[in-house]
Amino acid sequence: MAIGRYGPNWSMLRRLCSSKLMVTKQLDQTAVLRQKCIDDMINYIEEDVAEAQAQGESGEIKVAHYLFIMTFNLIGNLVLSRDLVSPRSIDGHEFYDAMKKLTKWAGTPNVADFFPFLKWLDPQGIMRNMVQDMGQAMRIVEKFVKERTEERRSGRERTNDFPRCTIGV
Repeated sequence: MAIGRYGPNWSMLRRLCSSKLMVTKQLDQTAVLRQKCIDDMINYIEEDVAEAQAQGESGEIKVAHYLFIMTFNLIGNLVLSRDLVSPRSIDGHEFYDAMKKLTKWAGTPNVADFFPFLKWLDPQGIMRNMVQDMGQAMRIVEKFVKERTEERRSGRERTNDFPRCTIGV
């Protein structure tokens, strides 16, 4: 919204943000979810450090990885009412790696941006790599959504200890 072009879509987004997203009531409803995700992240860190120290390792951690998992699980809880990944899950590591690569590609200077006639050639392979990594991330997200859809169809609705937060439009 900050860099979007002014127009009807921009006005609608601004109205939604001011009336639905950035309202104290909506933020208060998600406080329980946010605290749960933070607590889970702290528990994951403590468990992994204890496990590493028990194996004689230094117990160093990658904070960015845990913050990413916490954020992704928060979004998963808001949208799908469940945690999506754990630090020990294969999907969690694959999704984190794919998103890390996407961020790298997005920040890499592209010769084709300076010379538009080279865009179709993709001399550095940035677009090819970005599409590949985005495809991997989308497959993982699609898997989460399919699992949730199957749970709902089969009537095995998960129940959580926290209220479901819905941000309606």
